[in-house]
Amino acid sequence: MREFEPWPEAVDGAALLDALEATFLRHIVLPDGAAPALALWTTWTHVYDSFNVAPRLALPSPEKRCGKTLALSVLQCVCPRAILASNISPAATFRIIEKGKPTLLIDEADTFLHDNEEASRRPELRPYARGGVRGARGGVRARF
Repeated sequence: MREFEPWPEAVDGAALLDALEATFLRHIVLPDGAAPALALWTTWTHVYDSFNVAPRLALPSPEKRCGKTLALSVLQCVCPRAILASNISPAATFRIIEKGKPTLLIDEADTFLHDNEEASRRPELRPYARGGVRGARGGVRARF
C-alpha cells in the first residue's frame, strides 16, 4: 500500500483540486461535474480519519467498458494506501481493512451490492459497502 509523505510546506488547496481535476480529465472521459467530485473525494481520502462521516464514491455507468476500471486505476495513483480489488472475498476485505486502513477501490462492486445470485453468496460485505455514511455496523469479527 502506497503511503504519501506530507508536503514540506503549505499546500494551496484550490491549486491542488485544479491539478487533480486536470489529471482525471486527462485520462478519463467524464460527465459534467464528475472531475470536481473525484478531486474532492480524493482529497478526503487523505484526511478521512479526521471525520466521523465517510462519503462513498460510486461510479455507475450506462453500459459496460465505459471507463469505470480506468477511473479506479487513476484513483489508485492519487489515493493513499489504495488497493484496487475485484471480486474480493469477505475474509480478505476484513484483513486488509484491519491491517492498513486502505482506500479500498472495488471494481465490479455490484456483484455483492445488488440483489443477485453472486451477492447472495457474499452477504457479509454489504454492511461495509453500504455503511459508508456512518461506517459499518454489526461488523464484529473473531480472530483466531
